[in-house]
Amino acid sequence: MTWAQLATFNIVLIAAIASPGPAMLMATQTSLSAGRAAGIAVGAGLGLMAAIWTMMALLGFGVVFELFAAAVLVTVFPAGPGLADSIVIVANHFLVEIAFYAALAFGMSAQAVAKRYMRAKIYIDRVGAAVLGALGVRVLLSE
Repeated sequence: MTWAQLATFNIVLIAAIASPGPAMLMATQTSLSAGRAAGIAVGAGLGLMAAIWTMMALLGFGVVFELFAAAVLVTVFPAGPGLADSIVIVANHFLVEIAFYAALAFGMSAQAVAKRYMRAKIYIDRVGAAVLGALGVRVLLSE
């Protein structure tokens, strides 16, 4: 595993986390309605489950996870990482998720940030869709 592969994984991971979906909706709504602590707790739970998905895909359960985790791992780490690299990838995934959701909770609990987010949401959604779409095209075109 190279630093470039890990950076690529993180970029795709952040785009996926930020893209519209049930997890983002839950984290945003919790942060807006119940505050920072609740938003961070939700983020920790979401991050733990996502890191477990990544671990399962790295352990060979990729067939079960035909969505994000397996597709990203196969595309970004084509050689198949060893045990030490797999541990780094899973820990990295968890830390990126925690950092993202903690930042979201802090931001969304501030009234001004919440209002700006709602105005920019359509553009954020489009960027996330474009990054994930590009990854999908790469998977389709790879051997």
